[in-house]
Amino acid sequence: MKRAAKWVWMVLLLVSCQNGFKTVMLLPHTPVKDQGEWPAGWIYATLSLVESERILAGDSLELSATYLIRRRVEQLCRAGQPFPRFEGRPMDCLHLLEEGALLYAVFRPTPKWSWRECKRALATGDMATVLDTGFSYVPRLVTLYGTTYTPLDLARSLYVEDAYVEHRFPSGDTTGRERIVRQMDSVLRKGHSLVWTGKNHSMHVIGMAKRAGQHYFICKDSHGTAHEGGLKYLSDDFIIRFTESLLWHK
Repeated sequence: MKRAAKWVWMVLLLVSCQNGFKTVMLLPHTPVKDQGEWPAGWIYATLSLVESERILAGDSLELSATYLIRRRVEQLCRAGQPFPRFEGRPMDCLHLLEEGALLYAVFRPTPKWSWRECKRALATGDMATVLDTGFSYVPRLVTLYGTTYTPLDLARSLYVEDAYVEHRFPSGDTTGRERIVRQMDSVLRKGHSLVWTGKNHSMHVIGMAKRAGQHYFICKDSHGTAHEGGLKYLSDDFIIRFTESLLWHK
């Protein structure tokens, strides 16, 4: 059943990603990444949002999702739950980011192992050794624009604490869901992007487009650039039906 639900989700996305779209607005964003087999879209989308906000502030940097994936695995292990599903929400990513950040260029771009392989290794090995092997050693210091930072210093320089707001929309609440589209439109027209979250995935909303008179939101996905350059086009109807939460800069 879970596999069938996954394919339904993918079909819905692919149907909304045909050619013929006319871009109405496209906000600055960093290059598309690939989350591989890790169910970590919530991390990739949130980091992409933070990166876009830094572009607006005059900075240009790309942050390491792999580093935050490692931190999340450490959290799960230390909580005595080393083998649950690897899941989270955009706010969970921001909480991880408040505790430390690394640049994309200085940490392994993608984990060596899939989540399943990592779980198998953790079942029989020492956590630190497994994580150093499957991810990378965590550097004590990083350099950005000629300044040396610890991961915590770099995180604090991003000003993420209390800078974002999340609105949740319970799937059982069918009243007033059209306001989701209005909220997204309002945030984008003010020059800010946002994170869109559905049941099993999150994406970074970076613009708007039209096709055959219909309105769509342009989303930067985290499954590489092989299909449509890594962009997905979600219709208003799709947004109204499947949105679970939105995150944007205050």
